[in-house]
Amino acid sequence: MRHGSARHLVEPLVSVHPPARTASRTTSRTASRTASRTASRTASRTTSRTTSRTASRTASRTASRTASRTTPREPRHVTRRPLVYLLVFSRARVDSMRISTDSRRLVGWTACYKPRRHRAQHPHPTRGRRPLVVLALLAGLLAALSATPEAPATADDRAAAARSVLPIEPLAPYEPQRVCSPWSKPGTLAMLRWTVRTYGGRSGGIGRACHVGAKSEHKEGRAFDWMLDARRARDRQRASRFLTALVKRDATGEPAALARRMGVMYVIWADRIYSAWDGFTPRPYLNSGCPTLRRCSRTLRHLDHVHVSLSLAGARALTSWYVAHPGYLVRGRQVSQDRVPVADQ
Repeated sequence: MRHGSARHLVEPLVSVHPPARTASRTTSRTASRTASRTASRTASRTTSRTTSRTASRTASRTASRTASRTTPREPRHVTRRPLVYLLVFSRARVDSMRISTDSRRLVGWTACYKPRRHRAQHPHPTRGRRPLVVLALLAGLLAALSATPEAPATADDRAAAARSVLPIEPLAPYEPQRVCSPWSKPGTLAMLRWTVRTYGGRSGGIGRACHVGAKSEHKEGRAFDWMLDARRARDRQRASRFLTALVKRDATGEPAALARRMGVMYVIWADRIYSAWDGFTPRPYLNSGCPTLRRCSRTLRHLDHVHVSLSLAGARALTSWYVAHPGYLVRGRQVSQDRVPVADQ
């Protein structure tokens, strides 16, 4: 009875559990099937979308490359270089200048643009106006030139015009050395440069040390030596041309006009002295250190150089010639003591 009753009590419990296990298995199987189907559908949709996008991109890239290869490209560097050529310059025909659209030329002026080998199919819209701009600028420049008065053609003409306005100086008096200042004065240096450039030869220097020799305008920087040799015919011709230019009359009839405007005090050359106080008439010259000409050196006789002394005003470039010839003036203090013959004058 006990065993039977106990078995009788347990069996109903056992008979109740199998349906619960079956329901749980069915639910898990349904959930797993649903999840797998959803995952497979999502994966298939994502794959199809990715494939379609990749295919479309590849097709568009291929089409663009093919189109770019078949379509002709414009040159990358297309520049236009303006070249202005002057054919005919005539002030009377400025109004008759016209533009030829076919050849892009101007009658009287040619303003064309030469591009490189390849020309762009669509040039910049403002570049076609450059010939008109060039023509306008040239017309304005021509009008300005025609309005301004014409200047003298050469430097000699300008100097002559200046000399005609400036009054001429009188003959320079004798002004010996008073102080020792061997620095080259601006007028002395300017006249030395002009002499060498005009007649040739070479410079012998300007300044001289204070302890060398007797008194001389070299020690004040207002005398220079022009190296010529009296034994050479060419140098004698140079000296003769130089002296002739100094004592020549000008257009107004003034005697020794160039020497007076330069402030020349005297010139010594080949045993002769040409002094302003004597009207630049040649006089015999004998250095104070020489008893006779035979016992005198070639340097003291001035047979190897021409000595030129200037007045104080001429050495300071205060006379009219230096005002009319500013190009020969050199700023600054300069001294030249090399190749200066040791002589009293």
